[in-house]
Amino acid sequence: MILKIFHIIVCVMLVTFSSLVQAQTPPQSNPQSQIAADIATLLTRDVIAELPIEDKASFVEFYAARNYEPVWQNDRSQEAVISAFEDAWQHGLNKNKYLTRTLFELLQSEHEADKAPLDVMISAAIVRYGRDMTGMRVAPNEIGQSSASWRRPSSANAILSFVSAERDTGEALEAFAPQSKLYKLLQKELVSRIDELDEPDPMEHVLPIRINGTLRPGDRHGVVHNIRYRLGMKADPYNDSYDDALIRGIMTFQHENGLRPDGLIGEQTLRALNRSRMDKIDQIIANLERLRWLNPEKPNKYIVVNIPAQTLWAVEDGQIVEEMPVVVGRRGRETEAFEAKVTGVRFNPTWTVPKTIRNEDYIPKLIENPYYLDDKNVKFYAGWGADALELPSDSLDWAAMTESERRSIRIVQEAGANNPLGSIRVLMPNRYDIFLHDTNSSDLFGRSARALSSGCVRMSRPQAIANFILKDNPNWSPTYVQELLEAGKMRDIVAANKFPVFLIYQSIWLDDRGDLIFSPDIYDWDAQLVNALKTHKEIALPQAL
Repeated sequence: MILKIFHIIVCVMLVTFSSLVQAQTPPQSNPQSQIAADIATLLTRDVIAELPIEDKASFVEFYAARNYEPVWQNDRSQEAVISAFEDAWQHGLNKNKYLTRTLFELLQSEHEADKAPLDVMISAAIVRYGRDMTGMRVAPNEIGQSSASWRRPSSANAILSFVSAERDTGEALEAFAPQSKLYKLLQKELVSRIDELDEPDPMEHVLPIRINGTLRPGDRHGVVHNIRYRLGMKADPYNDSYDDALIRGIMTFQHENGLRPDGLIGEQTLRALNRSRMDKIDQIIANLERLRWLNPEKPNKYIVVNIPAQTLWAVEDGQIVEEMPVVVGRRGRETEAFEAKVTGVRFNPTWTVPKTIRNEDYIPKLIENPYYLDDKNVKFYAGWGADALELPSDSLDWAAMTESERRSIRIVQEAGANNPLGSIRVLMPNRYDIFLHDTNSSDLFGRSARALSSGCVRMSRPQAIANFILKDNPNWSPTYVQELLEAGKMRDIVAANKFPVFLIYQSIWLDDRGDLIFSPDIYDWDAQLVNALKTHKEIALPQAL
C-alpha cells in the first residue's frame, strides 16, 4: 500500500515537472504566423515597393478580419492576377500602374522574407485595378464633369473580399468590367484597331481631305481618288467622278459614323473621313471609360438620352419601348451629362427664361428695343411667389438700369404656341436646370446635326414620353394627355412610379443590327477625357510599352 501511494506521488511530480518544462520551452516557429506578423508590420506603411495602398483603412480592415494571414499563396491565383494586369490595356488601362514587373520578380523569389511583401503588393494592385474599373480615374473638375451622378470606386475591403472568395481569380477580376454587349464589342474593336497599327496606314500621306462646300453625287473633284482610297475601294486614276459605287460606299461610311446616310460629302462627313487610326482608338478608350462610370444595376424602368447620338430611349423590362430623335445643347451651351429622377409631367408649362439666355440673349435685345418681347406673350416680374410684382413692359427702361437691376427681373413666357417648351415638360429636378420638353420648332428634328438648343433636351414625340411616365398612375389613359393639353392651363401630374433619367455622353453606340456606330465628338469631351488620362499616364497601349 505504501509503495502504491509512493508510485502515485512520483507520477504526479513527473507530470508537474513535465508541464513546467513545456511551459518554459519556446514554441516551434510557424512560417504562416511569421508571414502574418510581417504583413501586419507592412500595413503600417502607405506604400509598398512604390505601389500605394489605396483606401488604406478599408484595406487594413480586410487583413485584420483574417488575422493578417496571407491571401494569395496559391500559384494559380497569383498567375491569374498577373495575366489580368497584362491584359488591362484591353480596357484602356495602364498595366504599369499595377507594377506587374515587380510582382513577377517577387513571384520568382524563393526567399521566405518576400512572401509577405508579395501578398500585400498583390492585394494593393488588385485594389487599384478594382477601383480603376469601378469609378472615375481622373478628377472630375479636370474634364468639366461632376462625380455626383456616376459610380463611386468600390472599397478596398469589398474588392478584396469579392476576389478572394471566388474560385477563379481571373474571372473575378474580369467581373469588375461592365458586362454589356456594347462594352464587350468595344473591347474587341480596340484589340482589332491595335492590331492594325502594325500595318501601314493608307491615309498617312493623304490627310486631310479638304473640299470647299459640299460634294454631291455626279460632281467631279480631285479628292475623289483619296476618298476611294480612304474607304478601301479600288482607285481609278482616270475617274474623278463621284459615281454610284462611291455613293454607296459613302452612305455606308456615314451610317457607321453616326451621320445621316444622304450621300452628301460636307463638313461632318469630311471630319469623319479625316480621322486617323489613333483618333478611333482614343474614341474607343473614352467610351470604355465612361461605360465604367455607369452603375451596372439598372432599374426596371428608365429613360436614357445619349447626347452625341442626339437620341432618346425609354426602356422598360429591358426593352426599348420608345426611341426618338432629340435636340441637344449647342457648343457653349452644352447639355450636361448627369442622372436625375423623373417625378412627373407639366402640361402647358410657362417658361421662366434661364439666366444664361436672359443675360446673353434677351437683355441685350431689350436694351436696343424695349418692346422686343411684346408679341411673344411674355411677362416681367420682380420677386417670387405670391409676393411677385408684375411689371408692365412699357415701364421698363432697360438701357437706364444697372446690370444688377436688369438681372433681378424675371422674364416669364406664358403657355402657348410661342413657348419654347411647347406643351409638355418632364419634371426632373436637377442642379443644372436642364430638362426634357416639347418644342415650338419641330422642323429641327429632320436635321442630322441637332446640337442646337441652349442646353435642354427637346423631344420629337413628347406625348409618347408623357404616357410612358404616367401610364402607371391609377385610371390613366392616353386620351387624358390630350384633354390636359386642350384645357390650356398649366398643370403638374405627379408620376405614381418615379424612375431615373440618364443623360450620357457615349459617342459610340449600337445600331439596330448590333453594329458599332462611331459618331462625331460633338463637344470634344472624348478628346478632353483622353488627354487627361494621358497626362496622368493612365493609358498604355501594347506598342508603347
